Amino acid sequence: MPCSMHTGYRNRNLAASVENKMPFAVNNYFGVLIPSFLLVVFGLLVSSGNMPTPISNVRTASATAVSLDSIRMVTFNIAGCVPSKSAPPSWNAAVTTEAIATEVSGYNPDVLVLQEWPTRNHAKILRTFPSHQVLGTAASHAKNVVLLVRKGINARLVSTGPGGVVLAELSHKDRKILVAGVHLTPFKELSDLRQKEIEVLSNYARSVGLSLLLAGDTNMRESEDLALEDGRGLSDAWKLAGSDPGNQFTWDTRDHTTKSITTTARGGEAAVFVNGSFNRYYGERTRQYAARYDRIYFFPSDDRIGRCHLEGVKVDSFELFANRPLTNPYHFLSDHFGVSTVLSLKWKT
Repeated sequence: MPCSMHTGYRNRNLAASVENKMPFAVNNYFGVLIPSFLLVVFGLLVSSGNMPTPISNVRTASATAVSLDSIRMVTFNIAGCVPSKSAPPSWNAAVTTEAIATEVSGYNPDVLVLQEWPTRNHAKILRTFPSHQVLGTAASHAKNVVLLVRKGINARLVSTGPGGVVLAELSHKDRKILVAGVHLTPFKELSDLRQKEIEVLSNYARSVGLSLLLAGDTNMRESEDLALEDGRGLSDAWKLAGSDPGNQFTWDTRDHTTKSITTTARGGEAAVFVNGSFNRYYGERTRQYAARYDRIYFFPSDDRIGRCHLEGVKVDSFELFANRPLTNPYHFLSDHFGVSTVLSLKWKT
């Protein structure tokens, strides 16, 4: 099953510790789809400016993150902190939330993007991630998008959009870069709307002369890659890292278990589980397929403006997490896997 080399050990330890403790579109799924990306254009012009009151510091950003020389970005669709249908009864929402926080915090993200987070209350979010500051939240077609940065990094909220977009600016001296946390419009047939959502963000970045890092559940299909990369000039972090097929699918609900057939005492046959895993998040209703919905993109600044002095990025690492079973071969933290990448930013001198 697609995985990074060491996340399985983290998840096994996580399961044991927790068990021991106990679109820019407003979508109406009754048939109305309001293309509201135009509202986001307006939203980009008016920042809400609502910053949370900082709580006591736990773990501040590294010097390289503060200076924007190197940033670890993490994105994870946490499915509302709702336990998997394959989880044991003890895994309620509180236990699942704690497990998600433990898994995410293990990567020490400088920029953290969460999709389908159950609340927009900053205080509740900060209790789960006390080493970070909440830059903003936005309602999406499925609960909320949250954008956080580690304490110590200079950042400000630019805008939040009604379609699941939070846009912020990171800065250090004369260095500036935009970061966006997104949960774009779902469904294969709505690819045109996703392209418009990306277009609004890239046009804004171009208009202010800043590069953009975009992370989240994009709901993109492989058939959209050409329009994004050649048409809009975005660079895909997974591809910049070498397109490792082991880290390709951020959604994999295919059955990877192997079974053997044994003879029962009455002479019948029975399948016995041997090994492997199967993210049966929705129980018996789980549909089996794989996709690369969750992505991280880089959009360069317009050289004619050149305010950001950023020449490009290099992907130092790219890996998936929460892609291993927990208490049994069918129990995973979410229907999605998380993505973690370390980006080196090359600034002009």
